[in-house]
Amino acid sequence: MKKQNKIYLTIGIVAVVLIAAIVMFSSPKGEDTIKIGVIAPLSGGPALWGQGSVNMIQLAAEEINSQSGIDGKNIELIIEDGKCNPNDAITAAQKLINVDNVKYILGGHCSPETTAIVPVVDKAKVFLLAGVTSTDYGVSGSKYAFRTSPPTIDQAEIVADVAYNKYNYKKIALITEEAAYAKSFSEDVKKSFAGEIIEELNYVPGEKDFKTGLAKIKDKNPDAIWISPQDPAEAVIILNQMKELDMLDIPLFGNTIFVSSNVATTSGGLLPESAFTITLFTDPNSPKSKEVQGKYQAKYGSTVPYNLYYISAAYDATNMLSDAIGKCGEDVDCVQEFFLGIDNYQGVAGDFTFKENGDPIFDSWKEMKIVDGKTILE
Repeated sequence: MKKQNKIYLTIGIVAVVLIAAIVMFSSPKGEDTIKIGVIAPLSGGPALWGQGSVNMIQLAAEEINSQSGIDGKNIELIIEDGKCNPNDAITAAQKLINVDNVKYILGGHCSPETTAIVPVVDKAKVFLLAGVTSTDYGVSGSKYAFRTSPPTIDQAEIVADVAYNKYNYKKIALITEEAAYAKSFSEDVKKSFAGEIIEELNYVPGEKDFKTGLAKIKDKNPDAIWISPQDPAEAVIILNQMKELDMLDIPLFGNTIFVSSNVATTSGGLLPESAFTITLFTDPNSPKSKEVQGKYQAKYGSTVPYNLYYISAAYDATNMLSDAIGKCGEDVDCVQEFFLGIDNYQGVAGDFTFKENGDPIFDSWKEMKIVDGKTILE
């Protein structure tokens, strides 16, 4: 009998251990983590900055987790491809909110993504911190939506002034992709330019044939052409077709997607070295910036892509959100108040202070050109 009792006792102990193991390993993933959703373009031309932004977010999250996380809990990133497309971004946001039950989203990282998901997060009372979102109305419509990118009107006023007063462009033509950021920027240039807009060419995303519109522009003999794409692929096509029409002697200027090392390289050097834009400036030689650039290079085997400010801002966004969650937990209203209270947060991209409408206050701008494949700031 004693032997039988020992057998029963052993079986009981084993059963308890097995049940405990089953409970432990079948607990929902994320129970002991803080889930943060990420929406960014990870396919197509916009993946140039989308993947770079995600890389920075992952780098920052890994550093936070290595230092005991947020109140002892690791950050769990749930990453979705918004494809720089409103419908895909909405689908991604709904999945993050309704399936993954996130309370915070870093994204979108493209104006069409962000403007589409702002109403979604507002209805769900989810906090949103967007990057690479410069359209003027980028985060309007929700008190829970903030962004690290200033609106295009800030850039456009400087672009228009430099074009008119420094380069003496008095009559210009505009080429614009019909997408949120690209369109917003061109509209702001039109409002701000003191000279004459003599011709406009608007095209839908994915357009391949620009020759008819380019020929009309050539006939008007503009002093310069402003080019505002959303996808760098179309910018390359435009440059190639301008070459075919013998138009590359016309001065060019544009947004930071057009005047970029990516377009200069993929177009085979067709981007004129005189082409300029106005960009947000992050000092690449500051101690913080050099440190993060070095970490990025070591982890991903490449330099920071696209634009140092926009990509570094994703690193800063992750750290600011981490600080907010550490103070507020899942109280989204508290997180919103935390961001309104940020005053001169010293990040890698720059120093952040936020307006009540969610826009950052940032006034460090530089004229930028691509010369010999390198970014030149003036």
